[in-house]
Amino acid sequence: MVIKTIAAFLNAQGGVLLIGVADNGSLLGLEGDYRSLHDRDGFELHLRRTVSNALGEAIHAFVTVTFHDIGGKDVCQVTVQPSDHPVYAELNKETISYLRVGNATNALAVDETVKYVATRWG
Repeated sequence: MVIKTIAAFLNAQGGVLLIGVADNGSLLGLEGDYRSLHDRDGFELHLRRTVSNALGEAIHAFVTVTFHDIGGKDVCQVTVQPSDHPVYAELNKETISYLRVGNATNALAVDETVKYVATRWG
């Protein structure tokens, strides 16, 4: 879900993704992730590596990762600026275009991707 959301924000007008916060706003934290990734640095390294593998290195110019301690729990804030080029996600050996529309992340069909790219990046 993280890759899809970041790709969708890059292709739209940007946005903020909070990792460690449930959709209903309840605080989950990153402690479960830290068990396998050790700490904030390990988590960020894994996140950036995963994003690079799926979306390419160039997108890091548009992505900022910060951490916040809220009530004793870590939350990761991923701030995404709009990309200056179309971004396609490579997931499970498939290339997919995602777009953020309101609070939903949508996969676009090829014909819709072509229309959107022509409109957005002309």
